[in-house]
Amino acid sequence: MNKSFKSIWNEALGAWVAASELDRARGKRVASSRRTAEHAAPGTGAAASTAALAGLSPRRIATMIAAAYLGLFQTGAHAQYSAGGGSATGGASSIAVGNGSVATQVNSTAFGNLSTAAGLSATAIGPGAHAIADGSTSIGINSQATGVNSVAMGVQAIGSGSYSVAIGNLSSSTQNGSVAIGSGASALGVSAIGLGNNATASGQYAAALGLGSVASGAQAVALGFASNATNTGAVSLGNQSTSSGAAGVAVGSGSLASGNSGVAMGVNSGAKGTASIAIGWGGTAGVPGSGTQSLGTSSIAMGSNTSAGADNALAFGLNANASGLSSIAMGVQSTATQQFGVALGNLALATGTSGTALGAGATASAVNTTAIGINSVAAAGATVAIGASNSVAAAAGAGSIAGGNNSQVLSGTGAVALGEGQTVSGNGAVAIGDPSTSIGTGAVTLGANNTANGNGAVAIGNSNNAQGVGSLALGNTSTAAAAGAVAFGASAVANNANDVALGSGSVTAAPNPTATGTIGGVTYSFNGINPTSVVSVGAPGSERQITNVAAGRISPSSTDAINGSQLDATNQAVTSLSTSTLSSITSLSTGVSSMSTGLSSANSAITSLSTSTSTGISSLSTGLSSTNSSVTSLSTSTSTGLSSANSAITSLSTSTSTGISSLSTGLSSTNSAVASLSTSTSTGLSSANSAITSLSTSTSTGISSLSTGLSSTNSSVTSLSTSTSTGLSSANSAITSLSTSTSTGISSLSTGLSSTNSSVASLSTSTSTGLSSANSAITSLSTSTSTGISSLSTGLSSTNSSVASLSTSTSTGISSLSTGLSSTNSSITSLSTSTSTVVGSLSTGLSSTNSNLTSLSTSTSTGISSLSTGLSSTNSSITSLSTSTSTTIGSLSTGLSSTNSSLTSLSTATSTGISSLSTGLSSIANNNTNLGNSTAGAIGGGATYDPTTGTISAPSYVTYNSDGSTTINNNVGSAIDNINAHGIKYFHANSTALDSQAIGVDSVAIGPNAISRVDGSIALGSGSVADRATVPASGIIRNGTAAIPFNTTDQMLLGAVSVGDATNKTYRQITNVADGTGQQDAVTVRQLTGALQSFAVTGQKYFHANSTAADS
Repeated sequence: MNKSFKSIWNEALGAWVAASELDRARGKRVASSRRTAEHAAPGTGAAASTAALAGLSPRRIATMIAAAYLGLFQTGAHAQYSAGGGSATGGASSIAVGNGSVATQVNSTAFGNLSTAAGLSATAIGPGAHAIADGSTSIGINSQATGVNSVAMGVQAIGSGSYSVAIGNLSSSTQNGSVAIGSGASALGVSAIGLGNNATASGQYAAALGLGSVASGAQAVALGFASNATNTGAVSLGNQSTSSGAAGVAVGSGSLASGNSGVAMGVNSGAKGTASIAIGWGGTAGVPGSGTQSLGTSSIAMGSNTSAGADNALAFGLNANASGLSSIAMGVQSTATQQFGVALGNLALATGTSGTALGAGATASAVNTTAIGINSVAAAGATVAIGASNSVAAAAGAGSIAGGNNSQVLSGTGAVALGEGQTVSGNGAVAIGDPSTSIGTGAVTLGANNTANGNGAVAIGNSNNAQGVGSLALGNTSTAAAAGAVAFGASAVANNANDVALGSGSVTAAPNPTATGTIGGVTYSFNGINPTSVVSVGAPGSERQITNVAAGRISPSSTDAINGSQLDATNQAVTSLSTSTLSSITSLSTGVSSMSTGLSSANSAITSLSTSTSTGISSLSTGLSSTNSSVTSLSTSTSTGLSSANSAITSLSTSTSTGISSLSTGLSSTNSAVASLSTSTSTGLSSANSAITSLSTSTSTGISSLSTGLSSTNSSVTSLSTSTSTGLSSANSAITSLSTSTSTGISSLSTGLSSTNSSVASLSTSTSTGLSSANSAITSLSTSTSTGISSLSTGLSSTNSSVASLSTSTSTGISSLSTGLSSTNSSITSLSTSTSTVVGSLSTGLSSTNSNLTSLSTSTSTGISSLSTGLSSTNSSITSLSTSTSTTIGSLSTGLSSTNSSLTSLSTATSTGISSLSTGLSSIANNNTNLGNSTAGAIGGGATYDPTTGTISAPSYVTYNSDGSTTINNNVGSAIDNINAHGIKYFHANSTALDSQAIGVDSVAIGPNAISRVDGSIALGSGSVADRATVPASGIIRNGTAAIPFNTTDQMLLGAVSVGDATNKTYRQITNVADGTGQQDAVTVRQLTGALQSFAVTGQKYFHANSTAADS
């Protein structure tokens, strides 16, 4: 027996029911009351049944349902059962319980008011529940199970698909095999699963799990709160995750996989490109996909807030950004913005196409650039920067390289800076080593601390400096300071353009042009008289021998160097020269036509020098070219020549009594003291380097020409006397007394003192005495003539020390008298010139006085046709200058051409008969500093004026070449030429109109009166105006019924080009335009015509209308 239930007769129901053995009967049986109720009036039974059911608990109702099922299968049980107003019309085993419930099919069961079980074996439980299809089960108020074998459980749950399941209030499973579990859950696709409140699985085989989750794509999976998988095969896992691309995967809160096959993993990660991957977190809270993002096809972004923004781009690291096509950015805040760019390292930046930046802070900002190392920068196209903090500037050109540490290329194509702190600027410039600088095209520095400044300049070694075009400095601290200069060796200095300094310590100076030279009293002209530069192999005090020199050509035109062997051959040829004749000489009988005794050089003391001839000598020559030591005695009766005397000369004498046509004795140079020098006819001292105790020359009668000259004395000359003609060209030391006297019949007499370096005690010439230069004090200078002198000249060209007295006087018959003091460097106590009678011309001039002139006076008593006294320059004060004439002076001129210091007194007086008297001050040198400074300022370029030398330094102008490199110009002319060659060479205009105006930033205006007013605009041509701003926009331009689209927002607008003026309605045609091929190219008339023709014959060939109605 069933231990749980037992069958009993239920009189109220009129049927056997199953009752639990645990139940009890309460109260006693009252048969009459049950029967009365059983036979009540019609209509009261249903009410009684409903009341009876209403009084039962749900547990009792379930028990009754179970008993009814069991009762149906009991032998002899009822075939169908209806209760509470239900209708079980389905035949065998159908049950309908509840008001309006209906069970219409076999084995169908409907429990609840208005419930319906219309399918075979269908079950509907609950008010308004409907189980329509076979095998369907609907449980809940208004629940509906309309699909075969479907289940709908919950208020208004719907299971409309075959084998579908909907569990939960308002749940819905509408497709075959779909499952929706949860309040408001929906399974709308075939075999879709929606689990969770308001979960929706609308795609075939889709699954949505979680509150508000949505799986709308086929085979999509959405797992998590508000997760979305909206495309085929999409998977979204995580809070508010979204996978909207086909086969996309989004994992993580706020993750977004919008690209097909994209993968986004991490908070707010976004895989937005096809097959892209974004792994990481970041972005804005609540904004899916705002963190790490992969935007391009096959792009990959990994890290916090990382972005791969283009196809095939790769970005790895915090805030890394790879936005260029196939670009790579790896490292914290690394950036690769252009196609094929690579940035590896923290803060690495590759902004140029195919740029590569490797290292922290490395930057490759131009096309095909490479920057490797911390903070290295390659900013010019096709350049390389390797190492720490190296840089190639944007102004540089292709092929430039900076490597090492802190090296830089500022400008130039193919420039190279390698090492520590190198600086390079110029095409092909090279700097290699420790901090060096190469500025200029082809400039090169190799080593440490070198500088090459100028095109082609080269500095190699340590601390060398090559300044100027083509300069070269090699060694240690060598300097080539000008264009073309060359310095080889340690501390070598080539100061001037094209100079060469060879060897350590060699220094060049300015070239010294030498046109002529005097050898043995003869002046010779030389070749190579205009040197442009200097070659130095040493320095003052540090000279070098030049050895192994090949023999040079010896000819009048040769400029070759001569070696020692060539000079030795010359010395061997001149070993001895001596000629002597005692008597019976055919050509030497009477009348000496020429007699010469000369000492060209005496290097030691000469006690006495004399030359004498007795009778009938036609030619006599005695010469001492060089004496290196003292000569005790030198005597020649007729002709004696001493080419070289190496010992002291005690006495040298030459005398002639009668009939001497010409006699010349000269001492060109004495390096030591000369005790006495005497010549009867002619004695000349061209140079005396030491003291001369006495010098005298006397002639008695019949001398047609007599000349004695002292060219230079370096020491004191005690006495110098010449009877007829004595000339001192230079006296370098003190001359105690100088006198010359002649008695009769001298046709020409000349005595000159060219230079005295020390004091001259007395200088006297009877006929003509000239002092060209006196370098020391002259105590007394006098010249006098008694009779018959046709020409008399006395001149003092330069005196470097004081001249106590200078006087010149003539008594009778002087046709010309000239006394001149060209330069005095020290004070001259008195200078006077006087003539007694009939002086044809008298001239006294001071060309320059460097010190005080106490008194200068010139006087003439009678018959002077011309008298001139001039002071050309005085460097110090002149106490008194006076000129006086008594009678018939044709011309008197006293002029001071320049006085650099004060003139105490200047007076000129003439008593009678002066044809011309002139005193002028031709110029006064003044301070030129203001003029120099103003000139330097006008030149500009850093030019300065040096008042000590009176020179203006060269300016420096920087001009730009066509390739962006610079050129340094050191004069105005070259700067203008460079601008013309590179800046304006091919730009010219023939107009007198107003100049162009570029008003807008980065604008260009070319042409007379052309104006560009807008930033980035270009006005091209005369009168053109660019005044319309370009603003990105898109839209259509209507032409009748046609609409022409335009879009300027997809590219960057740089500005507009104008070739006319819209305001004044002046326009230009743009001719000779090539056919456009790109999207942004201009179209020619030919292309437009072709397009219209193509449209006419193809676009509407089979489309025609015959109507006057409005267009469609």
